[in-house]
Amino acid sequence: MLAPLGQVGEGILGPFLNAGKMRAQEEEIRTRALDILEFVTLGKLTDQAAGKISGGQTKLLELARVLMGDPAVILLDEPAAGVNPSLTRILIERIEELNRQGKTFVIIEHDMDFIMRHCDPVIALAEGAIVFQGTAEQAQNSPTLLDAYLGAQADG
Repeated sequence: MLAPLGQVGEGILGPFLNAGKMRAQEEEIRTRALDILEFVTLGKLTDQAAGKISGGQTKLLELARVLMGDPAVILLDEPAAGVNPSLTRILIERIEELNRQGKTFVIIEHDMDFIMRHCDPVIALAEGAIVFQGTAEQAQNSPTLLDAYLGAQADG
């Protein structure tokens, strides 16, 4: 509930001069937060301290926190790293659903299997420069990528 910007209660006089507006806004934010927690499958953990949940649930909570700001573009750094397969599947399902709803994701990931199965387009960087942009299939056959990431040349 702390994530949304511009809350009436953030100002020093807000709680005193706009108490009714502040309470209404907090209720809207609480309802949105609960809806988002349900979306990321954490609704049953609403009263659980964040420090007491698993690493995979923490990744889902991080996504929920980002969604509270309603961004158009979401940057994820290795979203599946260290997450058990069942929670990874849930995380991927939520990312794909949000993508269908119009959210754009920039995913930094070193797990090429993850990239090949879930990212379109694939954009690869080497030393800060774009060295490839295309489909997953094109990436798998790119001599540039094979050389940049594997130190090998593609056959053919």
